[in-house]
Amino acid sequence: MQRYRVNHTTTYTYLPGVRLSHAVLHLRPADFVGQHINATTLVIDPAPDTLLESVDVFGNPTTWVSIERPHTISQYTSTLDITVGLTTEADPALLLPWEAVVSAATSGDRLDVRWTRQGSPYVVLDAQIMLQFEHELGAAFTPGRVLFDVLKDVLAWFAQSFRFDPTSTEVSTPIAEVLQSRAGVCQDFAHLAIAIFRARGFAARYTSGYLKTLSDAGGEHLVGADASHAWVSVWSGNSWIDIDPTNNILVADQHVRLAVGRDYSDVAPIKGVTIGPPHSETLSISVDTQLVG
Repeated sequence: MQRYRVNHTTTYTYLPGVRLSHAVLHLRPADFVGQHINATTLVIDPAPDTLLESVDVFGNPTTWVSIERPHTISQYTSTLDITVGLTTEADPALLLPWEAVVSAATSGDRLDVRWTRQGSPYVVLDAQIMLQFEHELGAAFTPGRVLFDVLKDVLAWFAQSFRFDPTSTEVSTPIAEVLQSRAGVCQDFAHLAIAIFRARGFAARYTSGYLKTLSDAGGEHLVGADASHAWVSVWSGNSWIDIDPTNNILVADQHVRLAVGRDYSDVAPIKGVTIGPPHSETLSISVDTQLVG
């Protein structure tokens, strides 16, 4: 078990200003098996004129905010106190043949499983992409191989074939371009891994969250620390098994889950609109995830 304190501040600066802004926030995680929320705070400046709390179709706490007066800055600061004790490596489904896991994903009636077996806005499965997956990863999905070996091969493929480059992509970069350029960030690698698994019939979802700032070995930064992070969850028939293609690891207690969905479009920490005269917009994000016990 690990206990974390996460500070996540997002600041939008508008020049010369806007008349009003509306935003949907996924900045408050939910309790689930392996993660307990000890405390959360959310500070919004300027204070919103309207604030509504709800839960979306994937079970994510969602905050709806409206600032209905002129402003030049909107700042959202989330502070989380969370205990994490994920046990991915102990999941018995890892020893099942991968075909059995696919069968389990197709036999149930859970909506979240059904929705994460199909294409989605950022995970488009076209024939050319699927042919490329077959060419490069076909051997990983040899009939009868256990899920653990399949996952390790997919992770190794990312480690060997791609480089982390924050300048190479944008939010809207298609996975076909990432596959061609062999560069991207955690969001891109998550979308690409989801596509690999969905192409084989798995239910695979996008998970957003945080990664602790320092690794256990030598105090080095893990890739994706000091920012929002993203990884992939595969449905085993009884639970979601999480892997981090950016860091070539199974997810355990070094990750803090924030929200889940089909892809980034479902779980963006903040998305919204502004209304006002023509203006420029500058975005600044600061994330710090530290062990506290």
